[in-house]
Amino acid sequence: MEAIRKALRREIRLRLLASVALLLFGELLCIFAFRLNGAIVFVGIVLTILGIKLTRDAFLNQNVEKTALMQLLLYDPQKIVWIYSIVTQRMPFGLEFSKDAIIYFKLINGDEITITMSESETNNTLEMLRIKLPHVTFGYTSDREQWFMADPAMLYKEEGKQGTE
Repeated sequence: MEAIRKALRREIRLRLLASVALLLFGELLCIFAFRLNGAIVFVGIVLTILGIKLTRDAFLNQNVEKTALMQLLLYDPQKIVWIYSIVTQRMPFGLEFSKDAIIYFKLINGDEITITMSESETNNTLEMLRIKLPHVTFGYTSDREQWFMADPAMLYKEEGKQGTE
């Protein structure tokens, strides 16, 4: 669970950073375009207001334990029906820069929650989730994608069914 908490903390920090950047960009547009173009100033004002709202929301929602994913894992795990991960590799100029994995949590209502974490943490996290969530189907196949689109409840694991790849 600690790897999930760490990934959620990172996402919260990135959301806060992006909202502050939007706020500052809006302010800069207002300052530098004040005498040049009214339309750009208007865009700057809109971006500043949006940045203020998003920054406020990011500051108020910093508690990892209150995120939707943690609430599901701790208090409502039966709503999760399917989990799989996809590894992404960043290789500018052919040099491996980083490997991250996106873990997809598919829910009974058709929604999904994703988190990004380092590839090295992913396998241990998925093993922990397999133990904690025995009813969940793990691994991606195109059949499972179709089942999920038709009826997410089809991905609940039955007794004795493997459901993993």
